[in-house]
Amino acid sequence: MKRVLRVALAAVVLGGSAVAASAASSAKAGFQIKNGPTWSSAAGGTEYIFAGGDNKSFKACGSNRTLAIGWAGNAPVVRATGYQGESIDKEALLAVHRGHTATKVRPIVVCGTRMAPGRTLVGSRGPSIKCPAGFAGLGLYRSGYGYQATPVLSEPLAAAGGRGWLYDANVSGPMVQCVKRASFGAMSKVKRTAALQPGQVTGTVTAVCPRGQRAITWGTGISPSPLNRFQSVSAPYITSIVPTSNSWRLTVTTPDNLPAKEATAFSVTAVCGAPGAAYVAPKKKK
Repeated sequence: MKRVLRVALAAVVLGGSAVAASAASSAKAGFQIKNGPTWSSAAGGTEYIFAGGDNKSFKACGSNRTLAIGWAGNAPVVRATGYQGESIDKEALLAVHRGHTATKVRPIVVCGTRMAPGRTLVGSRGPSIKCPAGFAGLGLYRSGYGYQATPVLSEPLAAAGGRGWLYDANVSGPMVQCVKRASFGAMSKVKRTAALQPGQVTGTVTAVCPRGQRAITWGTGISPSPLNRFQSVSAPYITSIVPTSNSWRLTVTTPDNLPAKEATAFSVTAVCGAPGAAYVAPKKKK
């Protein structure tokens, strides 16, 4: 009788272990959108707005991965990257070119939950940068030399989920966030193009992800608008790039903040993905 009871208990324990192992193997990574505080900037010069990370009051993703930086408001942002080459997990920032008017900006950060540790790579100059094998490359927005004196380009190098990111050749210090490819399931990219028409000051375009996929990060391409040049700036500014769970909405504004004198094309690319396998940290050896 005792032997039968022991066998039965062993079966229950083993069965429980199997259920726990199955639950762990079926756990998924996830995504969150975090809104930061609104910052005001006076006209003139360039200001750095910290969008999150370990070193500032707005923690954003905390212990989770920082996948992308967006923003709302009307601020002409020329860079959304890590500070001085830092990982955006540690210190993410928005560089605002404070031009001819006071502006407001609110950082919006996309976080990846239960994802493996990754890395941020920094290159010397465009036009491209690649992550190591086994990683998906998520580019970080950075405009070209002279605050958009040239066309703006920041898009996936190839298919979504690939290792690389494409920049304008004049970009100095291109950055890419490298995330384990296994953190995502199926991935895709959706590109939508619009035009800032003569007489308009702002224009908007939205890219929506396929059903079942979340908006992970974004890319853009903006043509020059020399007839509306302001100081060294000839391409329209991105004044907001706002994520929802499945889309990115991009707004551009003429460089001089006056009605456009010519048609100017601009685009937004949504990089989309389904949740992949949750990361399980290896057990430390005793």
